[in-house]
Amino acid sequence: MEKDQKRENHKGITVNVASYTYVSISCCCFDILSQRTRNPFRDDEYLPISSDSSIPVCGLPRVRVTGIPEQKENVGRESPDKFDVLVQIKAPSMSEYPEHPLKRAPIDLVMVLDINERVDAIMLAHIRNSVCFAIDNLGELDRLSIAWSCPRRIFPLRRMTEKGRKYTKQIVRAHVFADGPTDAVEILMTAARILEQRRYRNTAAFIIILSNRKEPPASSTNREEPLDYLDKLPDSIYPYPEANNAKRDVFPVYSFGIGVDHEPVALHTLSSTTGGTYSFVETTEILQDAIAYCIGNLLAVVNVDFSITFTRGTAEVVLVDVKAGDYYTIVRGKGSSGDIKVQNLFADETLSFLIDVAVNRRTVERMESHLILDWKYKDAVVSSGVGEVQYRCTIDLHPISNIAEVELNRKRTLLLGADWIDNALKIAEAKGVKDAKNFLFTECRNCSDSVYMWILERIREVARRMAAEDGMVRTGWQAFGLSTLSACDTQRAATTGSRAQGAEFDPFGTPNTVAMVTKSRSVQN
Repeated sequence: MEKDQKRENHKGITVNVASYTYVSISCCCFDILSQRTRNPFRDDEYLPISSDSSIPVCGLPRVRVTGIPEQKENVGRESPDKFDVLVQIKAPSMSEYPEHPLKRAPIDLVMVLDINERVDAIMLAHIRNSVCFAIDNLGELDRLSIAWSCPRRIFPLRRMTEKGRKYTKQIVRAHVFADGPTDAVEILMTAARILEQRRYRNTAAFIIILSNRKEPPASSTNREEPLDYLDKLPDSIYPYPEANNAKRDVFPVYSFGIGVDHEPVALHTLSSTTGGTYSFVETTEILQDAIAYCIGNLLAVVNVDFSITFTRGTAEVVLVDVKAGDYYTIVRGKGSSGDIKVQNLFADETLSFLIDVAVNRRTVERMESHLILDWKYKDAVVSSGVGEVQYRCTIDLHPISNIAEVELNRKRTLLLGADWIDNALKIAEAKGVKDAKNFLFTECRNCSDSVYMWILERIREVARRMAAEDGMVRTGWQAFGLSTLSACDTQRAATTGSRAQGAEFDPFGTPNTVAMVTKSRSVQN
């Protein structure tokens, strides 16, 4: 606004030609210097204009959405007072874009290296190799910038062409980390400004932060204490809850806490608030696999701005609650409608949400629609000529199949397991680690460990680490619990502890995450 006023003021000045030329140059120089002062990060590398040919909406791969109501074969015509509806979202595969060279959306990525003096030569080598692995897997249309612990950028957003990758890796190999404490707020604000002030924009943008910032004293387990500095961050990386309603940029933060004594709470909160994941990397030996596990998703964005609206089909239906983890949800009008908002969809992933529905009458018509689902999104791969697309389906109470019942129960178990871990962390804050450990051991004994071994193994591991920790020995139990929560709440790949999942069973893995971890391990062997 100031710049516009200055220009208007000078338009009214009557001077001779020589003076006018001088004044115009002075104003121009002032404007440029002022703009650089206000927007010092508007030096990102130019993006070529997309050469995608326009493709009609009907020719694009579709996001598949299904609604599975909880209804047994023997219920008959009588409607239950309350039941769950499992909503499943299945993103298209990259192979469904055979004509597109990239088969995914190009990204803008800022990597934040919040690493301090506790790095020896071996750890430094692992960190550098991990960052270089990420660089090697970025494409020519992807752009990267790195912010480090000075705080400042190492270089602006630049395309990862062959020349760009070579230049970037040379800088990373020569980089020396800070010798003392670093300012987390300044580093993160730098990362946010790089993306906020860029002139050119790829379809999706992310921040990855690697941090070995120390945990508070062992006597403190309060998850609120380390969060004070987050309030100083901009909305783009630490939005207030109501900001999710606004049409504004929020950049998902994918954080990696390194070591058993790093500070996990702020990292988890930052990721949870923005829609990213928090990973616990117990040793730097697995850092490259952990980053591979993450970028396997980031380099597979196929849809953006996905949201789903659910509306009751009749006045007798009330929407009670929505279980969607970290994703933004709202129920409006005393249970008449609601929304779930998902920022990006990664290729081949399946997201599942539970909607609690109550019916105010005992008998309903068999074919009567209980719930209406409307969803919309943008295709992120083929952008030319393609805007937002919308679809709709209706849900009535029909008998549930055995396969659908397994999916419904599986989702409930993962939600329940995440609740147990969350409650254990709260008990640790209020009553101490011993009571939290006893709570988890009790819950484990009450559970079946058949197809739900993944979540149960993590519950047992949190309890084991709690039991092993004392005032002198750190086990990372809080970090392990929070990284498990992050995976469950986002339904996306996150590393928990001493090994990235890779080819092992993971309920949230995709072909792309598995392939990237396999590639990482083959490079290291």
